[in-house]
Amino acid sequence: MRRALAVAAGLVLVAAYPAAASAATVGHWALDETSGNAVVDSSGFDNDGTSQNMTLDQDGVTGDPGDRAYLYNGTSSRITVPASNSLIPGTKDVTISFWFMSSFHAENGNLDWDMVKKGGYKVEIYLQKKKEQARCVFTGSAGKIAFQDGPTLTNGQWHHVVCAKTSAGVTLTVDDVSFPTRTGNLGTVKKGKELTIGWGSDGTDFFHGTLDDVEIDIG
Repeated sequence: MRRALAVAAGLVLVAAYPAAASAATVGHWALDETSGNAVVDSSGFDNDGTSQNMTLDQDGVTGDPGDRAYLYNGTSSRITVPASNSLIPGTKDVTISFWFMSSFHAENGNLDWDMVKKGGYKVEIYLQKKKEQARCVFTGSAGKIAFQDGPTLTNGQWHHVVCAKTSAGVTLTVDDVSFPTRTGNLGTVKKGKELTIGWGSDGTDFFHGTLDDVEIDIG
């Protein structure tokens, strides 16, 4: 009888032990609005944004991964999401992904394209060695990792870009092809203020093209 009770108690202890936390989608902007300036976040964390000088593509674009997408003019189109604790990863893993299409040309300096940016994490399209590539940038209390890889992406086709930071380093995936991880523990990622989509928070780095289905996962 005591043995049975001990087994039962052991089962209770095992059941009560907390499971490992899984990543949560803290921001998901489908960019399928047909009117107005509100940019709805469907993640459940209420990270709704506001758009300015945007063309809403109500009819869809050939090859569009969603029903609709947002058209950026390259000079003033922008989405801004207010500061939120849910968008701050701290030391947790963070993954940023989006679809985009453009036949225009990104450069560098103040003329690259900041696709998603907040505090210590950013994904941009950046010109280097005559290639307009996806670039992952993560900055934390222990250092910074910034790198780009893959093909030129301004060819008028849809591309899926994913930048992911873990405790081991940073990985870039483009169109389901993953490039070598840059290793390093960044510590606590910088908080920053608002989240910007398709432009830099300093009023530069405006995207020119079509953007769809932006997502941020933390955990």
